[in-house]
Amino acid sequence: MANEQENFTNNTNNVEKKRDFLFRFSVGLFIVVLISTASLYFYKSSLEWSLNDVNSEISNLNKSISDLKTDKALQVYNLYNLNKTTIDNEFKKSNVNVYVNYLRLTASKYGLQFNWFNYDTKKLSTTLTSTTDTNLGYLKLIKFIADYRTTTNDLVDLEFMNSISGSDKITSSLVFDVK
Repeated sequence: MANEQENFTNNTNNVEKKRDFLFRFSVGLFIVVLISTASLYFYKSSLEWSLNDVNSEISNLNKSISDLKTDKALQVYNLYNLNKTTIDNEFKKSNVNVYVNYLRLTASKYGLQFNWFNYDTKKLSTTLTSTTDTNLGYLKLIKFIADYRTTTNDLVDLEFMNSISGSDKITSSLVFDVK
C-alpha cells in the first residue's frame, strides 16, 4: 500500500505542477493579450487624432482654395494662362507696324517702295513701285520677288502676284500672308 500511496502522491504532485504551469501560462498569456489590446487601443486613438488633424487641415485648404477661386483677379489670371498662346499669337499679329516696317526695310534694299498698306484678317495688301526712274524698274521687282521666295521669312509670306504694270517705273499689287 505504501507504493500505491507513493504513486498517488506522485500523481497528485504531477497534476498540481501541470495545473500550476497551465495557470501561470494562462495568466501570462492573459497579460500579453491585455497589454497588446491596450497598446493597439492607444495606437488607434493616436491615428484617429492624426487623421482628425489631417482632415481639419484639408478642410481649411479646401476653404482657402474656394476663396481663391472666387477672386476675380485670379480668375482672369487663370483664364489668361489657359489661352496664353492664342492671346500672344493674336497680339503679335495685331502688331501691324512690325510687318510694315519689315516690308519697307526689305523693299528699300531693292530700290522699291510700298505706297500704302491694308491689313485685314492675317493678310497685308500693298502697292509696290520702283523708287528710281531708271529703265530697270521691272528688274528690281523681279530680283525682289526671286530673293523673297528663296529666303525664309518668319513674319509674312508673299502670295501669288496677279498683276504688274509699267515698264520703266513698275507698279504692282502684292498680298502677304501674316504668319
